[in-house]
Amino acid sequence: MRLERCDQPCLMDAHPPIMGKSLFVLAAIRLWWAMRQRPYRPQPEAFPVMVNMGHLLLYACMFLMPVTGIAALLGGGYGLTLFGVDVITKTEVEIPWLGAIGNLHSPIAWMFVALVLGHIAAALFHHFVRRDQTLKRMLGQY
Repeated sequence: MRLERCDQPCLMDAHPPIMGKSLFVLAAIRLWWAMRQRPYRPQPEAFPVMVNMGHLLLYACMFLMPVTGIAALLGGGYGLTLFGVDVITKTEVEIPWLGAIGNLHSPIAWMFVALVLGHIAAALFHHFVRRDQTLKRMLGQY
C-alpha cells in the first residue's frame, strides 16, 4: 500500500489520527473488560473451537489494525503524531520493510469487517433462533 501525499483533505488527513488511536484505546479497554468477565461467561456448547477462534481473531484484528496503520505511516515517511505531539518526526523517507507490514492494514480491515458481520449474525441467530440469552448478555442486560 503506497500512501500518496495529498494537497487537499484526504483519508490520510483524517483516518489515522481519529480511527487508529481510538481503536487501540477501545481495544485495550475491551480486552481488560473481557478478561475481568471471563470467569462469568458460559463456555460455548456448540462449535467451541470456532467460537474461541472467532473471538481471538476479533481481538487480533483490533490490535493489528493500529499497528499496521502506524507501520504504513512510518514506512511512507509520514512520522507519528499522538494527541498533537510529534512522537516520530516526518521524514518523507520511505522504509520498505515497514511499508510491507503496512500493506497488511487493508486486508486485516476487510477480515475485521467480515468477523464483525459474522459476530452480529451469530448473536442474532442466538436471539431469534435459539432464543437464548446470548445477545442480552452481550448488551449487558443479563
